[in-house]
Amino acid sequence: MKILPFIICALFLLSCKKEKAPSTPTANTSIPTTVGSYWIYECNDRDVNGVITPMGITDTIRIVGDTLIGGNTFITYEGTNYGYNPTRWYHRDSSGYVINQNSEIQYTTLNNYDTLFSYVESNVYTIDRIMFPTNGTTISVPAGNFNPVDYQIHCRKLNQQPFSGCGTDVYIAHNYYVPSIGLIMSNTIFFNQLESTCNDRVRVLKAYHIE
Repeated sequence: MKILPFIICALFLLSCKKEKAPSTPTANTSIPTTVGSYWIYECNDRDVNGVITPMGITDTIRIVGDTLIGGNTFITYEGTNYGYNPTRWYHRDSSGYVINQNSEIQYTTLNNYDTLFSYVESNVYTIDRIMFPTNGTTISVPAGNFNPVDYQIHCRKLNQQPFSGCGTDVYIAHNYYVPSIGLIMSNTIFFNQLESTCNDRVRVLKAYHIE
């Protein structure tokens, strides 16, 4: 089964050699930068009617350091993704846009409409990654109530036919980010579920600590 990509950093497993002792990240960044900061997520299954079933899986993500890549300081994260083996990935803030070590925009903490990029997956689906303003909408998770930005991933078929399982021609994954805190809620789906049940998965922030 192949899972619809969603901008959870744990998907980026890369090995980068540290060139030299990195400089200290700037203090005005919109993402946490300090070692010891962590996020704990509850993982759930959700059916097409919105009924939530706990998976019994908890993911933990930590900042474990920083590294210099291409002359820029990147924050090093380590954690699990729906219980899969821990991986590491690298992000930095670039004027409110969070990018990885390949200069690819991962999301933005700016509360405005912005199409980040689009691409074709497996010659079957078109994927559009779009930031949407939430206009003060409150999202409640176990860790608290927040006013996030909404990073949406729109999945459609190239042949413009609807998904059998969902009954719609588009599946939208929501990823809610709070500036200076991070991801508080996200959902994702396996491609084959789009043609079967349309059941997806949801991660919600249970607890966090920012150093």
